[in-house]
Amino acid sequence: RADMRLSGQVEAPQVEGQLQLAEAAASIDAAGIDLRDVEVTVSGDPTASLQLKARARSGDGELQATATAQLGEQQRVEARVSGERFLAYNTDDARVVVTPDLQFRLDGRQATLEGAVRVPSADITPQKRDSESLVRASDDELIIGPRARDQAAEPILLSATVDLVLGEEVHFEGFGLRSRID
Repeated sequence: RADMRLSGQVEAPQVEGQLQLAEAAASIDAAGIDLRDVEVTVSGDPTASLQLKARARSGDGELQATATAQLGEQQRVEARVSGERFLAYNTDDARVVVTPDLQFRLDGRQATLEGAVRVPSADITPQKRDSESLVRASDDELIIGPRARDQAAEPILLSATVDLVLGEEVHFEGFGLRSRID
């Protein structure tokens, strides 16, 4: 659903309004999860500031995100991701449930990521892979390297302090090793 207002001149249009996605679902095959009850709302003026609210369910848990972006010459982004017992990974190799509480800030070229990710439960059981079934590079493949970056673009400097807290229901079993958290 979209509720947009367009005004201004052809050479300088002004757009305001709200875009909303509701009752959506998605599968993330690489992580083995199905997102359901997905809701995303983006509102504001793309030339000045935008606000985002999102939520999704996976397993027995939920994840929420909020963000505000100030656009234009002084770019600034503030975002928060939180949740409770969100099934983040579910394959033959692992089933991981997370409870995140993260804050992200970007001010110009300075970024910070702070908070904690609690892992109340995880069963990590990596499967041994048969080396015969691995896809190998072709003999005629030539790897040149990363693409040249724009020399004028300044890097974003990221400072991150994120605590990873493992709960009592975290287990690892693989490659001859078995462990648990006491």
